[in-house]
Amino acid sequence: MKASRSKVETFALNKSGFAGPHIDVKTEADMSVNFPPHKHNFFEIILFTAGGGTHQLATQAAEVKQGSLYFLLPHHIHRLAVSEHAKFYLVAFDFHFLRPEFDVDVLSLQPINLNQTPEFAPFLFQGQTDYTLNGERLRQTQSLLETLRNENRNLADRNIAGGASICRTEIMRASLMLLLGNVCRWHEKKITSFVRSGAATSTNDTHVARAMQFIRDHLHQSISLDDAAKHVFLSPTYFAHLLKNKTGKTFGELLTESRIEKASELLRYTSASVSEISHQIGFEDQAYFARRFKQQLGRTPRAFRTESAAFK
Repeated sequence: MKASRSKVETFALNKSGFAGPHIDVKTEADMSVNFPPHKHNFFEIILFTAGGGTHQLATQAAEVKQGSLYFLLPHHIHRLAVSEHAKFYLVAFDFHFLRPEFDVDVLSLQPINLNQTPEFAPFLFQGQTDYTLNGERLRQTQSLLETLRNENRNLADRNIAGGASICRTEIMRASLMLLLGNVCRWHEKKITSFVRSGAATSTNDTHVARAMQFIRDHLHQSISLDDAAKHVFLSPTYFAHLLKNKTGKTFGELLTESRIEKASELLRYTSASVSEISHQIGFEDQAYFARRFKQQLGRTPRAFRTESAAFK
């Protein structure tokens, strides 16, 4: 039985209506206020200045209200549903816009080296921190976002007199860095605590643990990398990289190992036939199952069962 799946849209700076390729700033007037589950290949900051609704990141759903502020990493699936009266700023940028001096693969960003790039801490700890703003902090952040938006609009309008695009990149980069720096200062104690506890690394470990549990729960199904990635709310590309980085193995290798492990357990402790066991763990072809079993354990399923019985 095939595990159910649906397509999760991927947004890219140069393919989703963003000015890009490095940064863009939009408001509710420029785009839809509701997004189905999706992912993107850029960093994203969203600040709500009015309205309500819900924002879901992985398994966490939070109420959207005035001052709600979100920092979203690339390749992480999230969903946004807000009222028609919602007002917000959305900033999309890639790593090299903010830190052009570093040659970084976006797929290996977590855990980010906070000694080199501490301003990315809010993205790493979004799941553990409420960044909601009010009062002067909200006004200050909104002012920086308005600066970013105005500079971004200047680029789009080539007819602005007086060379308004001069130093545009520098002004936008400085405004973005100040916004991130302010948030880091406002939450300095929490961020420092998270760094010391290894919270960023433990988040990755949780993703891998949940993926392995998904594999064990669906051994009898024809599951894929996409299915497991969707389960842990990551893009397949990022998820594949994460598995390889954490386990040294591909999804296919981990799936096969888990199936063979389950098969050896059934061969040792049950009287189910080899054919029945092969179907129970997701192999439709018994001969193919036998070959993979021998590749993993050095003997056929029947030989394994015979040897196991001798030791009972």
